[in-house]
This record gives sequence, structure tokens and C-alpha cells, in this order.
Amino acid sequence: MPYAKKIQDDYLQYGVQTLSFNAKERGEGDPKAYIKSLDFPHVSIADADSIASIYDVKFIPGLMVVNGSGKVIYRRGWTELPPGQTVAQQWDSEVRGVLDTELGLAKASNVKP
Repeated sequence: MPYAKKIQDDYLQYGVQTLSFNAKERGEGDPKAYIKSLDFPHVSIADADSIASIYDVKFIPGLMVVNGSGKVIYRRGWTELPPGQTVAQQWDSEVRGVLDTELGLAKASNVKP
């Protein structure tokens, strides 16, 4: 989630917003307390199993980028990590590549949605 905050901050001028939703938790944890602990403004939806179903979220945490037309242009998949990089760093890099391409900020991206 700290990467989501930074992405939101860095792409805010382009209208990019992060959204989180709680799904498939089966009553475990306290999503409201967790979201409050993140200390950055973003939309968060509790009890969102129906949204997870619409977007075919198979496992959590799911991560996707949806463009302004509602099309999923990136979905987190299995990640082979480069040495010394965390999963969160890799996903951050992939999401930024997709956003840059979608917003016309990059000439080409080697990230496949």
C-alpha cells in the first residue's frame, strides 16, 4: 500500500486514483482499521465480493489497473523477481510502466497487461 500512495501522488495530475476493496476475507481481520492506518486519502470499499467477481479476482491481494473506459489494462500475475527486488517493488514498476504507456508518457513499455 505505500507504493499505491506514491503512485497516487505521482499520477494525481493525470487523474489517476487508487481504490482498494475488501473481498474474499471470509470475515477475517479489520479492513476499516487497516485502511485508516495507511494514512492517505483513497477510496476504500468494504464487503466488495461482488466487485471482485465482476473483475475476476481469483486471489488476494489482487492488483489491477483499469482505464477510464473500465477496461482492465494490467492484472498482476506471477512474478519472477530480479535479484534484490521485493514483490511490491516489481509490481510498482509494472504498474508505472502500464500507466506511462496508457497516459502517453512513455514511448514503449515492455510490460504486458
